[in-house]
Amino acid sequence: MKILLAASEVVPYAKTGGLADVAGALPGQFTALGHDARLIMPRYQEVQQPLTLLKSDLSVELGGERVSFDLLEDSSQGYTAWFVDCPRFFDREGLYQLDGEDHPDNAARFIFFGKAILASAEAMGFPPDIIHAHDWQTALVPLLLKRGEYPFFAKTATVLTIHNLAYMGNFPPEVALPLIGLGEGIFTAEGIEYYGKANLLKAGLTAADLLTTVSRRYAEEILTHEFGYGLEGVLTRRQADLHGVLNGIDYSLWNPATAEELPANFSAEYLTGKTLCKK
Repeated sequence: MKILLAASEVVPYAKTGGLADVAGALPGQFTALGHDARLIMPRYQEVQQPLTLLKSDLSVELGGERVSFDLLEDSSQGYTAWFVDCPRFFDREGLYQLDGEDHPDNAARFIFFGKAILASAEAMGFPPDIIHAHDWQTALVPLLLKRGEYPFFAKTATVLTIHNLAYMGNFPPEVALPLIGLGEGIFTAEGIEYYGKANLLKAGLTAADLLTTVSRRYAEEILTHEFGYGLEGVLTRRQADLHGVLNGIDYSLWNPATAEELPANFSAEYLTGKTLCKK
């Protein structure tokens, strides 16, 4: 299959949490299974790897203006990684916030990124069988494909993985709706409205073909009032399409028999090194 993974942070390029670990591991695993997997993420200030220019002067419509960006590439990790290079939105300190405060233009930044994901795939002539979106920063993509005019993606299915339901991407509707550009009809209880705010995660929860979480237990927990954060009703309606897939670990990295970071190595057959590590 052709798979496009979209994430706002990816190891080893940029990381704030576990999302980056998963997003960095999946494309390599899919590639090893024989799939044509590509990754796409923003080109942040902290991305220091040397990148190759693929396409210049791409643009998307955002709130009545055309916003331009370049598409860059890196293949050093064993898979193709694309980077949306828009200095206006991403060439700054902090992926999502600075000094504990969210960047005030996060709505524009990640609505733009959602649209740039689609524009990039089309510009590269890569019609994916699946777009795998991660968390609220890319959750607009399934809704764009469902409600917009994107014939290039007519055969593309969408999967949204929820890493942490508490982070939703809530913004004032007067800010978000003009940027999204799908009209005010999406701002309903069945759409992206959430206690008077426009909720970008809810866009994906309602529109993606499949939903996954990071474990089976978490898939059950978010159906409850305690862990559903007001979205348990939406998720319950989508329960047949909701699957818990446990985050694993990369045994080539996390292997006590070979890890150079440990003071002593050990294995199930040789436990002496474990005692030394504990000491």
